[in-house]
This record gives sequence, C-alpha cells and structure tokens, in this order.
Amino acid sequence: MAFKSWQVVGLKALLDFAEDHAISGCILADNTGLGKTIQCLGFLAKKLEVREGMLEAHREWAAGDRASPEPPRPILLVVPGEIIQQWAGDIKNFDPKMISLVYYGSEALTIATTGKKVDGPLLRGSVHFDGSERNARTIILTSPDTLRARHGPTRLLNHRMNDLGWTKIQAEDAWRQPDRTWERDLSGLFEFLVIDEAHCIKNASTAISTTIKWMQPPFTILATATVLPNGINDFEGFVNIIQANTDLWTLENLQQWGVRRDVNPYEPPDDHPAAVLRMTLHAVHTWITGPNASLEKRGFYLEKAWKRCLLRRTYASKDPSDHNKVIGESLPRLFSRRIICRFSPDEQRSYNELSAMPLQKLAHFLPDGKVCWNRKHARNLMLLSTALSYQWTGDYVTADQVKGWKAKKGCLWSRLELIRDSQVKATGKCDFDLPEKHEIAKQLALICRGSPKLRQLLQIVASLVVLAGRKIGIWCSLPANQILLHACFQALQIDSATYTAELSSEERHSLVKKFTTKTDECHIFVGSYAVGSVGLNLQNLCNDTIEFDSPMNEGEKVQATGRFRRLTQPHTVKRFELSVEDSFQSRIIRNAMVKALFGATAELSITVNEQEKKDADDNMTTAFTIGKWFRIEDELIEAPDIRVDHLPGHQQLSPEALVAAILDISRGRREESMLNRRWVEEAVRDDTEMDLT
Repeated sequence: MAFKSWQVVGLKALLDFAEDHAISGCILADNTGLGKTIQCLGFLAKKLEVREGMLEAHREWAAGDRASPEPPRPILLVVPGEIIQQWAGDIKNFDPKMISLVYYGSEALTIATTGKKVDGPLLRGSVHFDGSERNARTIILTSPDTLRARHGPTRLLNHRMNDLGWTKIQAEDAWRQPDRTWERDLSGLFEFLVIDEAHCIKNASTAISTTIKWMQPPFTILATATVLPNGINDFEGFVNIIQANTDLWTLENLQQWGVRRDVNPYEPPDDHPAAVLRMTLHAVHTWITGPNASLEKRGFYLEKAWKRCLLRRTYASKDPSDHNKVIGESLPRLFSRRIICRFSPDEQRSYNELSAMPLQKLAHFLPDGKVCWNRKHARNLMLLSTALSYQWTGDYVTADQVKGWKAKKGCLWSRLELIRDSQVKATGKCDFDLPEKHEIAKQLALICRGSPKLRQLLQIVASLVVLAGRKIGIWCSLPANQILLHACFQALQIDSATYTAELSSEERHSLVKKFTTKTDECHIFVGSYAVGSVGLNLQNLCNDTIEFDSPMNEGEKVQATGRFRRLTQPHTVKRFELSVEDSFQSRIIRNAMVKALFGATAELSITVNEQEKKDADDNMTTAFTIGKWFRIEDELIEAPDIRVDHLPGHQQLSPEALVAAILDISRGRREESMLNRRWVEEAVRDDTEMDLT
C-alpha cells in the first residue's frame, strides 16, 4: 500500500514520539480523510519489522536458548463498533502477516461478518499473553463499550462485591482503583494501544477513560480529527492518558533543571529541560484548562503543548513533497453552501411563543460554576427549530421508539394522525383535516407547515436525487429528526437508509454496503452525529452531504463531511448547511464556534510578528501581533488596503474575532432558501399539484 508524502512524515513522527520518555503516547490528529489509519498501521508494521530484525540478529531468542528481554505482546486496537469490520479489512489488505482477532459483540455475529474472534473473555492467563512469538503480530480489535463492559470499573465493582465480599460502599469508594490481581486486569499485557476516534475518552471521569488508563501499555496512539470537540478542557482527558508514567515534577528534577516549583513550563524556550513538564496533567490544568489559566495566553500555551505530543496536518498544511502545494490539493475540492431558512411571519410568532418557556429554563449552573444546558429543554428547542409540529409529537418520537416508527408502513400518515389526536386531546379541535393514506402530496404539504428546513431539504432531494439520480448523505442531531426524514422518503418511495442506534452491527454493515456499492438502490443515507458520522467510508458513490441539523461542535461537522471527502473520492464534495434564522439552531451554531476558538487559535499559527521579552521572574514571555484585519461581508482584508483604510478602529478584528471570522466564513457563503409559499399558506388540492422542484 503506497503512502502519501505527508503520511511518510507522519509515520516518522509517530516513531519519534514513541522514543520520547517524557510522554507515554501521542495524538494523531490529522484532518479527516488524510489517512490516519494507514499511518497507525505503518507504525505497527515498522515496529514489527524492527522486532523481526532483532530476532534475526539474536537467533537464540527464537530457538529458546534464552528468554527474550522483551517478551512478545499483542496490540490492542480500540475503535467504534460499527467500523471494526472496516478496520479488520484494512489490516488484512495492509499486511497479511498481521493477525487480527475481533473481541466484540455476541456469538450471534457470524464469522463471515466479523472475521476470527477471541474465544471467551480476555484473561491474564489467556493464550494471547503466553509469550508466543505469534502474539507480536496479533492485533486484537475491540470497541470502547466492549472494553469498558468487560474490563472496566463497573465489572471490577461487581467482582469485588460478588467474589471478594466487599460491601457496596467499599466497592464504590474504590471505583477508580485497579486490582492488579483481578483475572480481567489487562495492565501491561499489550505492546501498543491504538484508539481510533479517541475523542470518546476526552472526559477523564468516564468509565471508558478509566479503563484505558488502567491498561498502561508502553505507548498509546490516540487517533482523532477532533481534539477539542467541546472546548479546550477536552485536552485534559487526552493528557491523562499520554503523560509520562513517572512523576516529572520531583524536587530532584526541578533542581537539576534550575527552575522553581511554580515554574510555568510554557514560558522557557522549547529546548529548555523544563519544557518536558508541558505534557503533564498538572501543567495543562494550571496554565491551559484550569480556572486560573490566562484567557489571553492559554491558546498559545496549548500550541506549545501540542508540539510536544500532537501531530496534526490540516488541508492547508504544506505538502512535504512539494512546498508549493498544500495537502488539501490531494483531496477532492469542497464546495460549501450555507442556506438560510426562515419561518414565515406567522410561524415565527408561533415559534417565539412555544420557545419562551424552555428558553427560560434552559441553562443552569453546576456545582463547579459552569453553565450547563438542561437536556430536555434543549431537545425541545432543537425540535421546534426543525418543525413546529413537534409541540404535539416530541414526547412520542424518542430514541427508544425509533424501531417502532421505522416499522410502520405509513410512517408519515401515522405521524399526522398523532398530531391530530394530540391537538384534539389538548384543545378539543384540530387545525387540519387528516388526508387519506394515498394522498401523499397533502401529507407532505401538512408536514412541511412550520418547517422551513424540511421545505428546503425536499427541494434539494428533488433536484439531486429525483431529477439527477444522485446519492446524498444527510446528518441529524436527534433520532426524532431521522424518523421525520424517514417518513418523508418512505412516502415519496425513495429508497433510503436510516442509520440509527438500535440497529445491530450486521444491520449497520448491510446498510453501509448497500449505500456504497449499489448504484440503483439506497439513494439517501440518513445518519446522526452520534451514530454514523465517525469512521465510516461513505464516499464510493456519493459526494453530496447535507447538515439538516447543526452539529454541536466543529468536530462533528468535520467528521460528517469527512465521510465523503476522502483521498479516494474522485469528485468535488458539495456540503449543504441548512439553518433556521432566529431560532435555537442559531444559538447552537454560535456555541460551536466559541468551542472551536481555542483549538483554532493554536492550530492556525496566525502569528505575523513575534518578539520575546523578559518578565518579572526572568522567564521568557512571548507577545503576539496579528496585523490589522477587517471583515467585509465574507472577505477578510488586512490593512493597509484602500477598501478598509477609512474604517474606524473599533471595526478592526481582535485575534479571537479573527479566528471566529475564519471559522464562520469556512462554513460557506450565505444564501437565502427558496421558500415555496404554497406549502406555508395555501392548501394542496390533489397529488397532481405536488411540485418539489
């Protein structure tokens, strides 16, 4: 398998990280589609090659004359369950000498579907840890949920209570403490640990993060394109896993390096001995993520920490083989359209009335002072932004009811029936006549009332799918919206795949295969940011992606687009963002941009001028200036320029505002939706009048 130029550089960087004793792991954070999989496999293959060379040079090890100083241990690869089969295929294609074993799912899963499986639970006495040289070539594939359920804190808690006789209080108090004598404890049994879509462990307080922390392999690779999905604090979760296994903040070390106990390791030059402290949880919390961290400097401190542990290439990074090109030129082009959908005046008044109460109750304070959204009210507001009819159906279309709704033959009609019955129950009347089951046009007209996004989406579907015969991918935030779209496509007799959480591994695999290999089947893939937006390769027959709902963070958007914008995609990828102006969706978009600011500041390297100066403690402090930038509509202009020289100083963008402007403009140019007024105000007499174009 051929490596791209930046992948060769990435492989070398991973090998260098593995030799750095100041860390026990690294983060491979290339943008989606740049080949993190092949770089991880290349790293493992190189390490296997080195080991084979050592065995060749010391044949007595293999012959059994004396024990190897480094007994062979297998590799653990943790990936989302839905892409385990995809990874198993990649391993087989990359290097047939590698042995992949699946440690996931139930016995009901077929061998043909999953490949060879681990027989029973992994125990310290398992054959995979018996010192056989075969183990060095063995990669055990599992999912975060499987690893947590079979080897995590809850399983250990039950063992302590049921087998060791601990009380519940005793077991709960020791919830985060491992037991190295437990037969399911896997610490030290793996040579390398690779975690794909590693943002799943960003929260150090979760059971899966604790389980991973217990593993303690010599080196861990965290592969994710979304390092800070919810903000700068997410970085702590990664550092918790990859910081050095020994304490670096010892008095002996500090004295040897000539620094005080309160040294800020991000201020000395990069080659200062104390710079190794940058990748410790104490330093990250104190100067980057903690409540006392400088808001002005922590983005730049984060950049320095990343240099120590993180490899990230964006689409704008220089191609190592040709510095006149950027890596993004090797990927398909991306064309983004930001379509602004609007409620009609009457719809806007109804939305304002319906959203007033949940908006008042939306935010509440946590004990640590952070503001958190109430999930119930946030969900209601998200649904109302999609369709006002959710005031009647929201409680009846939840995640645990998805399977039942998908099984209905007339899903759209059943939804309208529910709206009618709920209205009659609440008010004693209904504001519409329920169409007959065969009157599809009337049903669609009714469901589109109060839903500007759905009106626009159906016009896009008519253009791309019905008329042009193309495939599209659609992304939602909530299962309720997936079911809404499923109902519409079913009524229109458009073959679609609704990729929801209740599907089994085999069912998910079958849907993806159908969407990516059958040209005349499955024209629409309806996924969610929580299920399906991570890891899947959907680019074979599709290059159009639509964000029906706005992602909660920048990472979700990048992941969803990355399902189609990949190295093997031959066409320009077209991305549509549908947003409802003056709704809760606008707030979600703003929040996602705020979350992305610190990561973008560290990533973009926007420094134009840098100078060093001494502070009061003789530590080195860096001052940054970015020049004078102004935003005129969707264009950034740097002064001096005749177009902005006359503008007042208060319109100049601050560093934070500049990064925010870059993120906003990258979403695509704004354009107004084409509102079909008939669907808003006028009745539809019969099916012959239905016109989606």
